[in-house]
Amino acid sequence: MIGVVTKGQSFIITGTNEHRDWLRFQFQGKEGWAAAYLMDVKNGDEAPIVEVTAPTSNSADIDGYRQEMLTIVYSDPLGYDLRSNLEAIVGLLTKSSENPLLLLDDQWRLEVALHLSVFPMAYDRVQELTPPDSLKNFHTIMLQAINECNQFSAELAQGIDTLDEEILLSANSHMERCAELMVQASDDPNW
Repeated sequence: MIGVVTKGQSFIITGTNEHRDWLRFQFQGKEGWAAAYLMDVKNGDEAPIVEVTAPTSNSADIDGYRQEMLTIVYSDPLGYDLRSNLEAIVGLLTKSSENPLLLLDDQWRLEVALHLSVFPMAYDRVQELTPPDSLKNFHTIMLQAINECNQFSAELAQGIDTLDEEILLSANSHMERCAELMVQASDDPNW
């Protein structure tokens, strides 16, 4: 994540992915990407399609694989890691528990949506990795964990949109399962 935008800000779109569901733009001197559904786009079809490549480690290199997993989960320099976005979501949810009217605030909802958009990207990045043989079990468990995070993300967004307590509770159970699986994966003696 390179920053937080406010409703009504304008940007020049510099590119889009092939499906036109992600848009590249300049923000505070940095290049950023945002899900197209979060933006009101004018002339979006004119944006050039750019090749999007996620960093991968498709070799059996254990150190390269470990570094890429650590980046995805803990320390992406662009802020696309699971930990920092999950911490941000927890902070936003804590604020909403103190002030339930935030659930109706467009800026708060946009900020939540931006952080939630990281989970599907992380899942795709992990899926693209080829783990070394010694870390295949770890990799499988991490995919399951991040899939639970994806389900959390989808249900949390839906629960916020509909203000449905049952969906929000279901989202919470997915987050708990994600955490359990991540602990299980980190306990792998080969990790």
